[in-house]
Order: sequence, then structure tokens, then C-alpha cells
Amino acid sequence: MNQTTPLQQRDRPDAIVLSRASTGLETTRCLGKAGVNVHAIYFDRHDPVRFSRYCHAIYYDADQGDDQALLAFVVALSRQIGHRTIVVPSCDAHALLLAEFRDALAPYCQVMTAQYADLQRLVSKQNLHVAVERAGLNTIAAIVAPSAHEATAWSSIHAAPYLIKPFYTGVPGTRLKEKNKVLATRDALLAFIGTGAMDSLIVQRVIPGGDGYIFDCYGYCDRNGRIVAMTTKRRLHQHTPDFGTCTMGEIPALLDEDTEATLYASTRRLFARTPYNGIFGVEWLLDRSTGRFYLIDLNARPFMSIGQVAAAGLNLPALAYADMVGDDITGLEQTPIMRHLIGVDVLRDMQSFQEKQRMGTMTVREWLTALSKCRYFYYTDWRDPGPAIARIATIMRRVVLRVLRPAVGDEPELAPDRRL
Repeated sequence: MNQTTPLQQRDRPDAIVLSRASTGLETTRCLGKAGVNVHAIYFDRHDPVRFSRYCHAIYYDADQGDDQALLAFVVALSRQIGHRTIVVPSCDAHALLLAEFRDALAPYCQVMTAQYADLQRLVSKQNLHVAVERAGLNTIAAIVAPSAHEATAWSSIHAAPYLIKPFYTGVPGTRLKEKNKVLATRDALLAFIGTGAMDSLIVQRVIPGGDGYIFDCYGYCDRNGRIVAMTTKRRLHQHTPDFGTCTMGEIPALLDEDTEATLYASTRRLFARTPYNGIFGVEWLLDRSTGRFYLIDLNARPFMSIGQVAAAGLNLPALAYADMVGDDITGLEQTPIMRHLIGVDVLRDMQSFQEKQRMGTMTVREWLTALSKCRYFYYTDWRDPGPAIARIATIMRRVVLRVLRPAVGDEPELAPDRRL
């Protein structure tokens, strides 16, 4: 099997994708296009995966029970399908849940996650920071769950601005629900800490980087911890600008040979020192002032751009599935030649542009020029049009409601899209 060839059809297990936003949809499409029979469990009634031709969609009301209820639902579905299904998470919380109960699930299904201890070392920003330091890689100065006294002392040494992040998206027991919160001054940091608990939060210095200087290294580690294949991506635009989720990016990143070699070598060094088996997305920041790479985050599961990676030539969910069912995946190019592909989530990128326009850092012409270079569009697939139509309809409905009922303060202008 190469990086792009559909899986050979044999008596193979079905896959169950626990779908969250675009990550679940794109993972479903990657597996479906490779010939896997997919069942997508979705948790948001507006999730567009329910209209995908690549899956059998099943709604699960998350309010009906706790994590044990969800596991029981997965087991019941696996038993109904038979042949020990392969269960695929698309958010950190589900990856950790499946890994924690791997042994209990084993008689009924297999899980596409690393071992629980390995995930804890990588998913939590607190533990990842330690792992990165042990690997001898660059880390950004940070402090974990500081008290007011600790933050006062730490911030006297490390100058503003700061980022506040949860240990991972969806971590229970934290008051910060967004991915990142930027605080421009030391006084703002101390005021934030003074207004509530800092449980499961990490405070990090901001160093020169931002849009165009954030890179991802995407790939797959086999059960021996060997990197089978990987590629790069440059985050051209983010929402919020410089600090948020990628809204426009190019795969592969057009780096010079030496810089690309440094990025790959740093990723190899991390996994050589840290046991891992599964799909990964490692986020690196290139310091504009020093040219050094700093590791800032890691997704130990499918990620939002996984469909764009597949369209560019590397289908990571299909590769992971093939490894799990015993196919020979040795002999693949570790850094394959990829189709250069710029992808965009148009609606989120529009929000990013609007913020940049207000800040005076991007003009309409510059944004339209960037948009004209895109050849991959999130949610959109001419062979699977249902999800894109459903998402547009949902957004239009919310826009209409916003216009008709402008006094409703909690009605979002755009459909919520939780990047879990």
C-alpha cells in the first residue's frame, strides 16, 4: 500500500468515528474514500457529518449520560456491527476516554489511540512541556496553574504578553473554554488570576511568531513508535489572528531545505524520546527574531486539516487503519512528495480577515488574492456535497435569525465550530 492507494477489499472491520465538527467529518471521508465502511456517532444535531455519503450517521445525545454511558453505546453498536470495529476519536477528551478503557473495550472493538500513559504525556500541555524539555527541544517559558503569588513572581521575570491555555481542549474542571486567551499586560494576567481558579490552565509567554510563522508536522507512528510518514503545513491565517485555529494553510509548507530538515529532525527527536503509536499533529512556532523552532502543541489524534493532508497525498486515517488490520506499511517514503495545496475554511477565514482589517494589517485586495490561491475548501467535496450544503444552510439560518432578532445577544453570527 502507498500513501494514496485505497485499501484492498478483504473481510475487514468497520470503523466507528466519534465525530466532532470538521475533524470528524474529514476523518470519516478519509476512511470512506479508502474503502472502509464507516459509522459516525455525532453529538451536535447540526453536525454536517450526518449528511455524508461516506458513513452511516448515528446521533448520540451527550446529555443522556456520562462517559460510561457513551462507552456502553459504542460497545452496543460494535456488537451489532460485529468483527471488532475500529473506533476513532476526533477530540482529545474522546481519545483519552478510549485509551483509558482500552482493555474493557478490547473484546468488542479496537481503538485508534495510543496507550493511556503515552497520551497523558502528550495531550496535556503540562506534561508535554516536560517531555519537550527532556527531548532537548525548545520550549516557551510557562507556568502551570499558578496561584496569585506564583504568577506575581513569575511575571516579574517573564514579560508580557501572555497566552492562557487549557491543558487540552475540553478538559473538565477549567473555567477557560476557548483554545487560547491572550493577555497584553502583566496587570491583565494578575487580574485574570485573581477572578477565579486556575485549575488545568497553563500560562505561557508570547514570543514573536504568529500567522505565517506557525508550522505543523503531521504524520503517523506505527506500533513500534517509528514515524512511518509525515509532511508539513504552514498556517497562513488563524482565527483569532496569530493565536487561534488555522483558517487558511498550505501543505506542504514551502520551506527552504535546511529549515525543513530542522523541522523534521525536531519531530523525530520528540518521538524518539517519547513512546507513541498513532496519528499526530505537532505544532511548531518559528521565532521571527532568532529562527528557532519552539514546540507549542501536539494533537495525538486526527486533526482539523486531516482531509487537506489526504487530498495533498497522505491519507493518515487510512494508513493507521491499514496498520491496525495488519497490512504491511513498511517501505513507505517517510517524507513523501506532496501536492502543494492551499486550503481554507472560508467562513472562519472571513472572521480572521475582518479582525485583521480592523487592526489595519490586511486589505480586502490582499484577502481576495489569498483566497484565489485556495484549491481545498473545508466541508466541501463534490463527491460528498451534503455536509457543505447542510453547513451553509445552518449558517444562513443563524444569520437570518440575527438580522430578524438583533436584540438576542446570545445568538452567534456564525454556526459554532468547536475545534476539539
